[in-house]
Amino acid sequence: MRARIAPTIIKHWWTSRCNGLYDNSIRGVQDLDTFAPLPSPDIYYFTMSFCATVPFPERTLTTEDVNEFFALFPLHEVFNAFGISGLIATNMLQLFHPPARATLAWITRVARRHLQAMGYFSQLPLPGSQVPRPDVLPLMQFSAYAMGGGMAIPAGAPPTITSAGFAPNDGVVNTASMDGPVAGPVINGDFAAALTANGAAGVRGMYWHLGSNSTIDHADQIGVFTDPVTFDEVQVMYMLFAELVSLL
Repeated sequence: MRARIAPTIIKHWWTSRCNGLYDNSIRGVQDLDTFAPLPSPDIYYFTMSFCATVPFPERTLTTEDVNEFFALFPLHEVFNAFGISGLIATNMLQLFHPPARATLAWITRVARRHLQAMGYFSQLPLPGSQVPRPDVLPLMQFSAYAMGGGMAIPAGAPPTITSAGFAPNDGVVNTASMDGPVAGPVINGDFAAALTANGAAGVRGMYWHLGSNSTIDHADQIGVFTDPVTFDEVQVMYMLFAELVSLL
């Protein structure tokens, strides 16, 4: 592909809207939907959903955390002798603590203001309803966290689309976007049974959702940076897909 477009038009391709970076943007997706609003009646469509995030954990400060905070102040040896004040404060926090997500949002906003005043990068994403799992590829941890913190809803989107609905993701793509277009038709039924009953013409032109997977991230599903454990998951998925295709 590179040999075909280099060296004269590779810059044109890169600066145009005919590339995946644009197609995967909010505006690009809208343009694709305008260009091809309906699935082709001659094509078989298969989709799967992947999620590499979990709900934001509700955690509270421990006595060690509070004692380390008190140690920042002068005379802490006096008002927090033997860690007694820290123990009392921790018990009080257990009863009246603010939500962990709200606390982290406050810390993020404070960091934003001070980083901006110092001239540093300050566009830190606010925490959302989802955070990446520990096994997500480190290169995608930040993007998974940012996508779990919010989503710009395009103008004219159906009222059923909310920022919270777009929070679960695989580190690159929102899980809610993986089963097929909003307009569908998305089918969660048995493709093999439908093919047997209705023939090829009865299963083309619709999106057959083959299920959801919550154990692998985006790198795993496209087959890069995988280890033996996650490779087994991907291999099963592609074996299933190959079995379905063999029925066509």
